[in-house]
Amino acid sequence: MFNALECAYGAHVVNDGQRADKAYSFTRRELRDAWVAAGPADTTAPGYREVLSARHPAIRKAHFVDDGDSLGWQVLAERRIDNSPALRQHRAILLYDWPDTAHPRWVATAKEAEIVSWAKATEVAALS
Repeated sequence: MFNALECAYGAHVVNDGQRADKAYSFTRRELRDAWVAAGPADTTAPGYREVLSARHPAIRKAHFVDDGDSLGWQVLAERRIDNSPALRQHRAILLYDWPDTAHPRWVATAKEAEIVSWAKATEVAALS
């Protein structure tokens, strides 16, 4: 597992063990690294993200560790859409708040033609 922490008030704020930070665990390093890189670069910014080992006190003290894979896939899907003119035309429908957690993974990994075809059909159905 690959762990990361999202610091609610920046990396330098410690609340005597009562931190409002969120710990995440990812099954793939690329998902964790993409999610961390999409966060603020300023360590004092709210929402700053950092890579931490499972042994780090912040991870060990966390009340629970959330599954971060869907967050990582979301970042990779957004990057792919932003880098593709064909996908960018359907950004709204592709990044809609779909309840299926596999959707961002599909957008990040499926063939572009398959995604465009699905997006066009979904947009037509939504207008009907």
